[in-house]
Amino acid sequence: MVRLLIASAMTILAVALFGRDVLPYRPYSVARAATASSFYILYASDDAFYNYDFESQYANASNVDWAISLLFWNNANKAVVQRFFPPYTSTQDNNPEQALNNDGYNADPPDPFMWDTSVGVKNDVNCFTETDSHFRPYGNGVEPDYYESLYNPYWGYFVLGSDHLDNQECWPPSTWFGWSEDAEQNVVNAAINAVGSQNVAYDWSYFYNYEPYRAEGNHIWYNDGNASAIRIP
Repeated sequence: MVRLLIASAMTILAVALFGRDVLPYRPYSVARAATASSFYILYASDDAFYNYDFESQYANASNVDWAISLLFWNNANKAVVQRFFPPYTSTQDNNPEQALNNDGYNADPPDPFMWDTSVGVKNDVNCFTETDSHFRPYGNGVEPDYYESLYNPYWGYFVLGSDHLDNQECWPPSTWFGWSEDAEQNVVNAAINAVGSQNVAYDWSYFYNYEPYRAEGNHIWYNDGNASAIRIP
């Protein structure tokens, strides 16, 4: 397992975030586990996290769901993030996925990595005929969802997130999942409307999970490897 450090977090945040503008049917299809092109543990201050989420509580490059490409920081927790960006409020038929994070690897003694489960939220569309954008926020896996977040002195209280599109997931002949880069842009646009462009940095920092366009069954990869940062007031 390769481990990478996200260096100079305070400097990067200062430059990037302040210097840029930046139905009630159960789906018949689900995305299956896919294989990551690059797979790392990333370190930021006292925290560590895998740069993908997972189909189950098994951290392996062949068991991933989507790339981690969102950082909600400053005053974020899972419940706030999931209600903050209309129209991303639907949890109808969302499947749970898993992330593995560490909220204090540098503590004495070090904190363990903890699994966190998230169904996430998406915009409410007709799942037989339309495409939704779906993101899943992840925290420390310990506290109740309303309070759940990670913390370090540079990012404050923060949660991480993955994102993707769900196309006609209730109509299997046309179902696919993916195009994370497009989903990220949609979440960023909603965030700009919610908190203002001064608090949003699109493609803020490289998270080492670049995925060129490719298909694994109905799992469509496309991610530029850069995560967007959204400051929650």
